[in-house]
Amino acid sequence: QVLRVSGRLGVGDSRMIKLCICAKGWRPSLFQCLDSWNHNMDIVMGGGLLEGHQALFERNQEPILGYVHDDVIVQEPWLERVEREFDDTSVGVVGFAGALGLGAEQLGKIPWAIEQMGRCVAFRSNLKDAESHGFRFTEACDVAVLDSLVMFIRRDLLVKAGGWPIGSPIRYWCKDYFIACEAKRHGYRTRLVGVACEHLASQSFTLGTDPYGGMEENRWIFDTYKDVLPIRVTP
Repeated sequence: QVLRVSGRLGVGDSRMIKLCICAKGWRPSLFQCLDSWNHNMDIVMGGGLLEGHQALFERNQEPILGYVHDDVIVQEPWLERVEREFDDTSVGVVGFAGALGLGAEQLGKIPWAIEQMGRCVAFRSNLKDAESHGFRFTEACDVAVLDSLVMFIRRDLLVKAGGWPIGSPIRYWCKDYFIACEAKRHGYRTRLVGVACEHLASQSFTLGTDPYGGMEENRWIFDTYKDVLPIRVTP
């Protein structure tokens, strides 16, 4: 059973953005997360991760829903930078870490393999350990796909997508691929802003149990979004 904790738990006064957090439990990393964002938010506690995402989508009507991992600590002002991106109506998704390519160039041209999937071109962020994942980036640019640690999503895009893909293989892996493909399919841009933050990755909601890092989920993304994959952008 999902325990739902709702209401304004921060002092942010944006009527445009609601932070949406799925949390495994009341642990120190969650309190660090909430304190750092200091913004109005809604939390789903326990239950399935994707089901929590869907519940947050269904019960919040703000134009922008900010899905944030429960162990992400934001380290500098972020609200104005994110809102500025959404002033452009062509922008559907904004995040803090992402890449210029989703899927290898040969994707769909040769027999499928999981190695052809992934954020495969110029991963960038302003994470505390950015250099261990790609390279440090503090400005803003178009990207093909984000990392799901922080994803601000235009609610209209989720409406057009039919909400989160409940009933699909997706649980933890590939939520970011899903929204990148839906944004591309519906003509929206995905943007990266290099906001400083820290991801306490080992404490995240769940890393799943698939030793291949989401084999079934990646295959579903490929089969469902052949019309848009691979995705490439120029920053």
